[in-house]
Amino acid sequence: SYEKDLISHLEVPFDEIMSVGSLKLGIFLSEHYDVQNNNKICFVSQYISRFEKSEDKITRDILGRMQRVFGNLSDSVGGSNVTVAMRCDEQDIDYASEKDFYLKINRNANLVSNKKIHFSSYKIAYSSPLIVAMDSTLAFEMYGIGKKVLFCDLAKDKEFSNRLGVEFLFNQLPIEVVLETLSEIELKNKMNVLLTMSESEYRELTKESRDYFIKKSDNFPHEKISIYLK
Repeated sequence: SYEKDLISHLEVPFDEIMSVGSLKLGIFLSEHYDVQNNNKICFVSQYISRFEKSEDKITRDILGRMQRVFGNLSDSVGGSNVTVAMRCDEQDIDYASEKDFYLKINRNANLVSNKKIHFSSYKIAYSSPLIVAMDSTLAFEMYGIGKKVLFCDLAKDKEFSNRLGVEFLFNQLPIEVVLETLSEIELKNKMNVLLTMSESEYRELTKESRDYFIKKSDNFPHEKISIYLK
């Protein structure tokens, strides 16, 4: 399972691992399953302001590569057809800089602040026909329940240093859902393939990897966890 592989990768000692799925996703699905679909592409933000001034080039390049992907996405589908699931709430200290980061690239983007108590990011991602993300937890959660996702964190480019240590995650994914370069042409082509693929074909293509990342059962994770806490 993903949990076991991740903990082993981080060299964390353990006696037993019980995979129950995503707690927050389970709560969202149990309360907001009737979210209405929309036709805008969801981009999941992982903006962190301190990365811009980091002394570590790999850390700085995380934002640079995210900026490139978001710019290519906006150019490919049209600025107003992109909704950003923001990392920050409007009350957060980094909200203004995160907002500026995206509006400088695409002034017509729809920005949705992360109101955690209202599951705003989950609602935007769940209602979208396609989610574009780097390696966000939200994206993996949505992928696990069958939403169409394009993961971009391993996209290679001569300009940017690539992150290390996440390859084992992406090795589990079919190539159709992984962006391999920072080319706008590749991004556009892979989005078109995913958007035109039938739901049944997509679910068959991704079944093995979805089962790896998200444990599914008849009960929601919070229901299963509550049994162990009694």
